[in-house]
Amino acid sequence: MRLDVTSMPYLSKDDYRVLTAVEMGMRNHEMVPVSLIHSIAGLRHGGSYRILSTLLRYKLVAHTRKEYDGYRLSYLGYDILALRALQARGVVASVGNQIGVGKESDIFQAVGPDGNEIIVKIHRLGRTSFRAVRKSRDYLIGKSKASWLYMSRLSAMKEFAFMRALYAHGFPVPVPLDQNRHIVAMSRVPGFPLAQIRAGKLEYADRIFNTCLDILRKLAEHGLVHCDFNEFNLMIDESNGGQITLIDFPQMVSTSHFNASELLQRDINGLVKFFSMKMKYVPPDEALFTLEHLLQTSTNTVRIDEEVQASGFEGFDDEDISQINLLAANGLSLVGVDDEEEADEDEDDVEEEEDDDEEEDEEEEEDGDEEDVAAEAEELDENGEVAVKKASKKKAVAATADGEEVTPEGDEPEAEEGQRPKKKSGAGKKKKATSATKPSTKLHGDGVDSDISDEDIKRSKEERMSDAYAKLRSEILRKGKGRGGRGGGGGNHGSGSRNNTKKRNKFGRIVRDESTGDW
Repeated sequence: MRLDVTSMPYLSKDDYRVLTAVEMGMRNHEMVPVSLIHSIAGLRHGGSYRILSTLLRYKLVAHTRKEYDGYRLSYLGYDILALRALQARGVVASVGNQIGVGKESDIFQAVGPDGNEIIVKIHRLGRTSFRAVRKSRDYLIGKSKASWLYMSRLSAMKEFAFMRALYAHGFPVPVPLDQNRHIVAMSRVPGFPLAQIRAGKLEYADRIFNTCLDILRKLAEHGLVHCDFNEFNLMIDESNGGQITLIDFPQMVSTSHFNASELLQRDINGLVKFFSMKMKYVPPDEALFTLEHLLQTSTNTVRIDEEVQASGFEGFDDEDISQINLLAANGLSLVGVDDEEEADEDEDDVEEEEDDDEEEDEEEEEDGDEEDVAAEAEELDENGEVAVKKASKKKAVAATADGEEVTPEGDEPEAEEGQRPKKKSGAGKKKKATSATKPSTKLHGDGVDSDISDEDIKRSKEERMSDAYAKLRSEILRKGKGRGGRGGGGGNHGSGSRNNTKKRNKFGRIVRDESTGDW
């Protein structure tokens, strides 16, 4: 993602207000409706609609109209909001070139208000090369899905918390300056990554290796495992005697994590492999250590993992960690958790949802039955009599000559609660009433009985159809007469023109009759 801050000088306060409204709406919407943006922004005279088009032109928001008219923040819009907040706090004055890129972040040069050069790290989770972060990190404990913007914000918050705690305990890390949304501002570290040193050109490789190993040991004594301790995250300053600075912290875990021993051993093996293969220095086995041995011999009582609430520390369980992350995203702290009350509330919610689902299913069945019973609308014939309605086949109730009601098949009377429905007997089968021998009784739309037979209804319908057909035929013949010449009647006074007597083909052209030779 390319960082383009050229639009910042041209954005007004209302523009930032609408952009913030889109961000607030994304807490509960993937695409925020325009009406919600307008209500959150609170601008008069419909100014939000005009501003949204401006933000869309600068590519600060994305627009869709698939299901409704909605907008969402782009990474560029999120960058602009974070940089404006850091600028208002007096941390960043200008942003320069990009000096680094990783699988989950971009590194930019920046200048503070005092003119000192600083570093701005922008977290960008969701890239194609590292989308497994949802499984490998515990950002979403307690949640099944979240946007990449929200996960980038959690990653930046965790890195800034680790950096500030390590700096306070004297670890060689950059000076943490500030953090907002998914951007972390820190001091610039002199030197370059250890990976950029040419093979075999490090004269004091043994001393550098021991320094790096001491950093790992000190981290473990304070309850932390880096999990990505390699030559790309170690900065070396050769002008200052090979001083080492550690960077990149969002993946750190506690030594109480169930995989802490394996992760620490992976960091040590990677460091040994780099110095053995590239720096041509093979460390002795006596210098290495294991997590179990270190925890048994360590006398340090300071636990940074508890201060920053690292992944896997014993102070909280996974459910508490998820609540800590959610509260930290809103700038709050964890006051207390009552697991039993929350479990009871969850059970009550589940029972209420099941009851609601059952009620909805019953309502759908009743609606389906009502649709089956629906009849056609009433019609008036030419004499003003009401025509008989056609009832549905399922729910129509017919009557026999003896006056007994006969229910069509498939509609059994409902049984009372606690009783099983009765089976059909031979005497209770459907009785067919023949209209030719016995008069039938049907229901009108208004519920009034009628003694009109089926033959009378059929006969009246045929009579109406024949009358309508005769009337239509006479009307066509009446209009067809008298169309002579170009003026309709012409000089023939109602008689057809000569061209009307000639034979025409299907295209309306006059053709020659082969039998008579006439045209």
